[in-house]
Amino acid sequence: MLIDKPLAEKYIYALRMKPSQGPNRKLNISVFTQGGAKMDLIWMILGAIVVLYILIMIPFQYRNIAATKEELKKTKKTHNELYEDMSFEEQQLQYNLQGNLLNLPSTLIAALIYKLRHRDS
Repeated sequence: MLIDKPLAEKYIYALRMKPSQGPNRKLNISVFTQGGAKMDLIWMILGAIVVLYILIMIPFQYRNIAATKEELKKTKKTHNELYEDMSFEEQQLQYNLQGNLLNLPSTLIAALIYKLRHRDS
C-alpha cells in the first residue's frame, strides 16, 4: 500500500527511517501491517483449539443427556424434582458440565443428536 509523503512523514520517526527525497515520492508502508500475520496465526490456533474442545465434549454431553433422560424415565420424576433430589456433588458436576458457555455448542449438538436418535420414543 502506498501513501503520500506528508502522511508518511508522521510515521517515519517511529520507524527511525529517513524521509524519502522529492515531493512526489511514495513510501511503502507494508512494514506497518506485517505484525498482523502473527496475530492471524494465533487466532487460527486458538480457534482450532476451541473447535477441537467442542468436538471432544460432544460424546460427554451426549452421555450426560442420555443418562439424565434415562433417570427421568426410571424414577418418573419431573426435571426439577430430579435435580432437587441429587446430592450436592452431583449437582456441582451437572452445573460444571452444563453451565460453562464453552460447552454450549457441544451441548446443543449432543441434544440434537439425541433427539434425532430417539425420535420414536
